Amino acid sequence: PNSVELSNDKKAGKMRYVKPLAPLATRLTKDLSFYKNQNFHILQYPALYNQHHPVSRFFSNCKSYKNVRVNVNTTNGSYVIDEATKNLMKERHQGIKMNTEGLSHTILPGDFVIKTNQKTGEKRKVYAERSLGYFWMLKDLKVTDNKPILSNKRIIPAEIAKVFPSLGSEGSLASLSGDVTTFPEFLTINNKSKNKQPQCTLIAIHYNDFGYQMLPSWTKRFEEAFEKDKNLAQVINLSIHEGKVLSLISSFIKSALEKNVPEDRKPFTFTYFGECCTFRDQLRMHNNKTGYIYLLDGLGRVRFAGSGNGSEEEVTNLINFSKELMSSMKNKS
Repeated sequence: PNSVELSNDKKAGKMRYVKPLAPLATRLTKDLSFYKNQNFHILQYPALYNQHHPVSRFFSNCKSYKNVRVNVNTTNGSYVIDEATKNLMKERHQGIKMNTEGLSHTILPGDFVIKTNQKTGEKRKVYAERSLGYFWMLKDLKVTDNKPILSNKRIIPAEIAKVFPSLGSEGSLASLSGDVTTFPEFLTINNKSKNKQPQCTLIAIHYNDFGYQMLPSWTKRFEEAFEKDKNLAQVINLSIHEGKVLSLISSFIKSALEKNVPEDRKPFTFTYFGECCTFRDQLRMHNNKTGYIYLLDGLGRVRFAGSGNGSEEEVTNLINFSKELMSSMKNKS
């Protein structure tokens, strides 16, 4: 009655009537405190809950995949992914190698997973947070050493390599120097003829400060290796912020980034505010709590991918693959 509910007041040792939002706010405060203790940037974590959860309705604006369904065979408990889901999965970059030790590789388009009823054996499609827990991403990072994506041992063949997904169609993708653009158009701006020019682009993506701190382990050595060939091998930094709240404080976030980015890097550092579920799914960035890197050739196709901190071997492979791309493309030209 009167839109109230019973809540256990542990300090007073009794039950009392409160507004429904009160215990919800308490849970959110506890969750934010957990992130703070883990040295995460709280403002960078809007999607603490499922998008259908009351909190996430406000914090997240991720579009749901209404046409994604899973047909369940109740006889043997098996499931069949329908054609709509299969088509979405075909849009993923097949050359990207997922870490099977973690949880990210089980995610379906729309941030769904298949959950099995332990009593009946029936399988059904649910949101990842409901099946794996609200903090499944942190568990995923722990078991994969911050690497939900494994770096390629070999360069991704051109036959299966796909062009970097589109981003910024709504005009929310802009560099710190003030230029509004779209991807992948900007990535091939020096290759307007669409010929295979000897050019490579390394895109470093982060969603929060934790992921941002990992990216220099990849980009620093890459920049040093191609210091004399900056026009042929460039580094692009992309800072993505999902959720309505972060969009409202976009000027504050941009101001903070500008203070930490050198002037010569601002034209190559981009911020994006808005929904990008499809973009994340195509690049297999299901876990937004780490950093990602993607190596593109002159046509904007993804030829290498990695995540987390770059090891000595991984960064060496990245540099060698870049030289291989530039050399092969130059010979063909």
